[in-house]
Amino acid sequence: MRVCLAIGLFCSAIGFAHAQTSQSAYTKTGGSDCKVRPVRQDGIDLGATIICKGFAGIAVTQFEDDSRVAVSYGRKPSDEPAAGVFFGPLNTIGDMLEWRYVQDGKARKPYATILRWRLSPVDQNDQIKKLDILVVTRLAPGPVCHVAYVDAEANKDANDLARREADEKAKSFRCGTDKPALIGNPGRAAAYVDR
Repeated sequence: MRVCLAIGLFCSAIGFAHAQTSQSAYTKTGGSDCKVRPVRQDGIDLGATIICKGFAGIAVTQFEDDSRVAVSYGRKPSDEPAAGVFFGPLNTIGDMLEWRYVQDGKARKPYATILRWRLSPVDQNDQIKKLDILVVTRLAPGPVCHVAYVDAEANKDANDLARREADEKAKSFRCGTDKPALIGNPGRAAAYVDR
């Protein structure tokens, strides 16, 4: 009887631990699942709003303005802090979005994303030297905002650094109070991120 009870408790503990283990899922940031809404003024194209299907029913919204992109998530993405964060240099985003989530029974609960921004800064010689930055973004419940940045050029383990930051900081990050961190080797990203 005691052995059965101990085995049962042990199995339950393993099941709970497994249910709370952080995992990754991936979705695309473009393609046929996305809706493009051009933004025009006086017949001139100023940019676009692109809405894509994300993970676990969460919509991904890209705000393109003057060849720069901000990305937000959820039902009211334009109301979230992330919607107003644009990098200074011209930029685009990568075609794959990583979602960090935990499995809770049958429910998958995302709490952060990791997305690559491709910046095109111009140096003192008017030469473009591209720079990739990984951005960790906190998801609802609560506000959606940037948590951390990783210079993908200066850190060979950039993806691992971003996942660790997402797993350790995103859920408790206080948008508007806590400042996003530039983690790992700052590299050239230090000149372009708002911390």
